[in-house]
Amino acid sequence: MKDTKSISATTVEFNGIEFTAVRDPSRELTVIFDPKTSLPYIIRTIEDHPIYGESTKDLYLSSYKVVQGIKFAHTVQTIYNSTTQGLNAVLEDFIIDKVILNPSFPSKFFDGISEDRSLAPKSAPKKIPGISAGLMTEYNSNMLGTALKNATIENLKVETPVSDLPQVHWVIVDDDNDLGVKQMAIEFEHEGIILDAPPQWTKAVMQWVAKNLKKPVTYVAPSHHHRDHAGGIDKYVEACVQLIVPEVAFDFWSSIPVAKFVTFNQTHPYVHRDGKIQA
Repeated sequence: MKDTKSISATTVEFNGIEFTAVRDPSRELTVIFDPKTSLPYIIRTIEDHPIYGESTKDLYLSSYKVVQGIKFAHTVQTIYNSTTQGLNAVLEDFIIDKVILNPSFPSKFFDGISEDRSLAPKSAPKKIPGISAGLMTEYNSNMLGTALKNATIENLKVETPVSDLPQVHWVIVDDDNDLGVKQMAIEFEHEGIILDAPPQWTKAVMQWVAKNLKKPVTYVAPSHHHRDHAGGIDKYVEACVQLIVPEVAFDFWSSIPVAKFVTFNQTHPYVHRDGKIQA
């Protein structure tokens, strides 16, 4: 934080106790100090998650030990919090056995494997305009790097896989051989239904439906909660598209502000039909 002019002192409250902290808005980081030791206790980022809403990602540091005159934390936890879900999830929890200062490494130790052997690009995680920090956390927590691509209608590829069902379209948003993503678009007489909602592609997919099918998207059905299948669901909700979700998962999806739902269960499936097709 030394090279920033925006850093400022602040306080953060936990369970009625005020903690001294420093805040750097340019990096969206807050360092919260232990009131007894004055050592860093929590390093916090506030994230906008498409499902959980405003969330905090807290890196907890404790069990400090002196190594050659410097205090290092030896217990590390990462905890993700969401007020809308009452979420308090531990993402990481580990103990550092030993700290070695200024160790020697072979010259190519940090080069990693070649890019042609990896599913992820050979680049460090970074911010991408238009992508929320919450999505980046979820993606990078899976050790997949920042393999997020430009999302425009020109980059879409569309196929009609079944000749007898011309109303069913594969919308290929990423044709990568290893980590590619497809969405299904089902065309009805007056509307379209989209299956899944990967991040970045919502606007492009809705533009394609409007341009080529000449109909609005009225429903979206996410197959499950993973980022690459549901990270763009909030953008559909903002466009007044209703969600089709299983009844058992309603509480999870209901965190999305102003979302409207159609639910189903094992005995009462949701069926959408017109004079030509039902799904």
